[in-house]
Order: sequence, then structure tokens, then C-alpha cells
Amino acid sequence: MKPIIEVQNLGKSYVVQKPGDRWAGDLSDAAAQVLRRLLKGQIFRKEVRERFWALRDVSFQVFPGEVVALAGHNGAGKSTLLKVLCRITAPNAGSALIRGRIGSLLEVGTGFHADLTGRENTYLSGTILGMSRREVNARFDEIVAFAEMESFIDEKVKRYSSGMYMRLAFSVAAHLSTEVLLVDEALAVGDVNFQRKCMGKMGQIAGQGRTVLFVSHNASAMRNLCTRGILLDHGRVIQDGDIETIVQAYLTYGSKGEQNADWTNSTDSFCHPAFQPLSLRLSYKDPLTETPDFQSEMTVCLEGAIEIPDPDLNVGISITTPEGNEIFRSFLRDTPTLADKKFSKGKHSFRIPLPVRLLNEGDYRIEIVAHNTKAWFLEPGKGNPSIPFSIQGGFGITPYWLERRPGVIAPELTWSISD
Repeated sequence: MKPIIEVQNLGKSYVVQKPGDRWAGDLSDAAAQVLRRLLKGQIFRKEVRERFWALRDVSFQVFPGEVVALAGHNGAGKSTLLKVLCRITAPNAGSALIRGRIGSLLEVGTGFHADLTGRENTYLSGTILGMSRREVNARFDEIVAFAEMESFIDEKVKRYSSGMYMRLAFSVAAHLSTEVLLVDEALAVGDVNFQRKCMGKMGQIAGQGRTVLFVSHNASAMRNLCTRGILLDHGRVIQDGDIETIVQAYLTYGSKGEQNADWTNSTDSFCHPAFQPLSLRLSYKDPLTETPDFQSEMTVCLEGAIEIPDPDLNVGISITTPEGNEIFRSFLRDTPTLADKKFSKGKHSFRIPLPVRLLNEGDYRIEIVAHNTKAWFLEPGKGNPSIPFSIQGGFGITPYWLERRPGVIAPELTWSISD
């Protein structure tokens, strides 16, 4: 059997813009740059430009009917790979062959024309895939019903909310006749009920023998939908195997030997003007503590920068297991004195004491989250800045527990007896 997707030594690079380079297709900027080189006597000298490789020597095969997860942290090259496979961008090296029609949902805003209605965009998408009007007609009612767009299908999509746009885009990609479906984590735009609906539909698609490439940071979604995974890091494939092996590797990759490590925003990433995280660390009351036990007093120390103050900014932390299961979440506006806090431009430091005798013995992660009343800036479970930490000896104060308690948390509740 021939593979339906065949990628060989694939590479994609971009020119890194240097300080002082302003040209981005503008003629005046290009002329100014030529003049500067002329004045410096460099007009005939070949300019050496630094290149950033988003993908490098990527090779793998996917066979018909496989459901494969593309895993990796932010910047690993997952979305770039899907764009190359969709022919949105061309590779600089190697080849990517797909034997069949492709349906894709890469990001909100891709694939639809803003000035066409939902109905017109549905037929346009079918035409691009090589389907006849009769074939689209046969699936049209099902597409609209799944997207729950009956009342808005004849509105121009530029008037859609991001959720409406995503629902229709996913429904079109899932219901039209394609052999391969490529899905980036655009599903995060939808509400919880629609996300579940999409996951169910993708499971149905997989059961029909269609091939799916699925990008996600959600370990549970990868486990539920996929049978195989490919782990990417800095544009390279570092592991390819069964889904459980890949999920475990993804959850632990980069953190081995870094228990209780600090995180610093050395690459100037996550740079939303309303809130940019700068550092994250865990401090202990006892300075000699290396691995805390269940009685250790720990404080999360977080620093962030605000470029454009947002009166509705809310910053928080999320504590998860290594598998990505959230244990609890806390926000600064949970504190009554900070409920109406207005932030000014500049750097701000946050300190969050963690409850003692709460977490059981085991491994955990602290993740930074942030949002306002309209949107997430750092949405939980989406590859945000985080640090690992471990708890040891969560047995209890009394000698009753001689082994690890069951469960994720291990609070010691106060009992009383009345005879």
C-alpha cells in the first residue's frame, strides 16, 4: 500500500530581518535601502542574509486511514508543516507528496472570502476541491445543520463572529469529500459543546477510513482521536511512534533534569501588549529546599510587562498534572482587594502562596494564564510558559499513611466524633 502522505527531507526557511531593514514590499523602503548600500560602497557586494529554518530535514509517511497527532511546543514547526502540506507556502528543500484531496482547517480566517456569504463560500470550497455542484448540494444541508448556521448562512462571512466562522469552516472541511483532513488547533475558538461535537465528528471521520493530521496541545484529545504521533522540536522530527509514547514524550520533553526550574522569556515571545510574561519561578520558605514535601511552604513568583493597559486584564496560574489534566486554577481577581485592580504601563510582580498539605506526592506543572472579558491572551493548555515541580512524601502528619495516598490531592481534613 502506498502512503497517502509522503514527506522527504522537507525544509522551510525564512529570512531573518536585521535591525535597520524596513523593506517589506514597499517601494520607498526598497529605494532607501539601495541608497544606504550605495553610500556605504556596498551596492555590488552580495548581501548575506541570516535564515531561520522553521522545518529542517523532516521525513515521515502516513498511510490511508491513519489518524496522526503532530505534537510539540510552540515554535516546533507544526503549523508551518501543515501550511506546506496544504500548498499555502512552498518548501525550500525536500518534497511533500499527498495522494488525494485535502480538506483543512488551519486557522480562523483561512479559506473563506470575506465578501461572500456562508452559502457561497461552501460551494466555493467544494469547487476548489474538484467537487461538482451536485456533490455539494447533497451535503449542504448537513453542513449547515452541523455548524448550527441555518439563520446566518446567507450573511457575508465578514459579519460572522470568530466562533461562527470557525463552526462553518470546520463543518465544510469535515463534510466535503476529501481523503485527507488537516486540522490545526483552531477548534479552541469554539465553545465547549461545539468542541465536543467536533471531536466526535473527527472520531467518526477516522472510523470512515479517512486520513487525519491533527495538531493539538491537548493530551487527552490526542489520546482519544489518534493512534500514532509525531513529535517535533525546533523544526525537526525527534520521535515517531504510538500515541501513548508520543504523548508521554511531549509532556516530559525539555523538562527532564529541570525539576523546579525557572522560566525566563529570553526569546521575547508571548508578546501580547496587554500582558507579556517575563519570568516564572517557585520559591520556598526554607532556602535549602530542593524537592518540597507536602508541608513545604511554596510561593509562585510571576513577573509580567504591560505595554497597553487593559482595565479588564486578569492574570492567573493553572496547576496541572504532566498529562495536562488541570487540578485547579487561580486568578488575581479572586482576591477581594485586587478585584478592581487597574494596571499601569510597565513591569509588575505577582506572588501567589500555594496551599500547604494540598497536593499529593507526584509531578506537577505551573502554567501562566491571562485574559480579559473578551478573549484569552494565554489560554490554559495551549503551550503557555510553565515550569515543572515535584512533591515528595505526601503521606500525612500522623503515622497512619505509610504509602502514597490515592488521588491527585491529599488534604488533611479535621474529623470529630460524637458518641
